[in-house]
Parts: sequence; structure tokens; C-alpha cells
Amino acid sequence: MNIPVTTCGKCRRPLSDPKSVERGYGPDCWASIQSEAQEHKKPFADAAAQSDYDYHVVTGQAMPVIVIEDLDRGGKSVTNNADAVYAAVLAEAGYGPGEAKVIYRDSDGCYDGLALSDGKVQFYPLRRVERVKSEAEAIASIKWAEQAATP
Repeated sequence: MNIPVTTCGKCRRPLSDPKSVERGYGPDCWASIQSEAQEHKKPFADAAAQSDYDYHVVTGQAMPVIVIEDLDRGGKSVTNNADAVYAAVLAEAGYGPGEAKVIYRDSDGCYDGLALSDGKVQFYPLRRVERVKSEAEAIASIKWAEQAATP
């Protein structure tokens, strides 16, 4: 049985509003927490803005797949700005690390996987021999790449 939280998780004052009880925080503390979260995301968004990219989310898989595409419009390449772009895209899409698979289409039209390892974004190939050039093939190749990486 879940007992509703009746005091704010931040300031410990009593909660009476049903939405605040559901959230576990009063409106002022909730606004403060949201503001802090936005400030935490800001450095990544600012750094990611140096690159020209777009992304979309593909669902219907065991786990959502975020597809990042380098638009190659003269800004910093996504390859050279992967940490910031990865963090900004996950935050904007509403996913945390490990909650979605991420693939990346470079300016040559080839796909690779992206994964977080020890706090840094690592690229991994989606095929052993040929570079993957279609999104559908890239998504299908994620499972192969993960199995190949497992000893």
C-alpha cells in the first residue's frame, strides 16, 4: 500500500494540494528543482549549439532509438562534439543514459552507434565490414553490434 507523501521532499512543509502531494514537492520547491535541472542541462545545450544536427526518436523496438544526424552546415561536427550533442539530445528527448539506444549519421551518410562509457561518449561500428548507410539497417544492426562487443 502506497502512503501519499504529505510533506515537501525539499523543505518538509505540509502539502495539501493533490498535485503537490502526487509530485512530493510544493509549487515553490518544484519550480526551484525544475530551474536547477534546466541550469544543469544548459552547458550541454550551449556546447551542442556549436554543431548543426537534427534528431528524431524511433519507437517500436525493445528500446527507443534516437537517431542523430550531422547536418554539416559549417558548424562543429557532431563527431568532434559528441559528448555535448549526446547529452543535449537525451535531455531534450526526455531520456536518461541507458533509457534509449543512440545511433549517429555522419556527414558522409554512414551510421555508427553511440554509447556512454565512463562518462564519455564512445562510437561503435554497427557492422564488421561495410559501413551502414540506411537508418533501417542501422537500427537492425544495433543488436549485432552489441552481441559482437560482448566477450
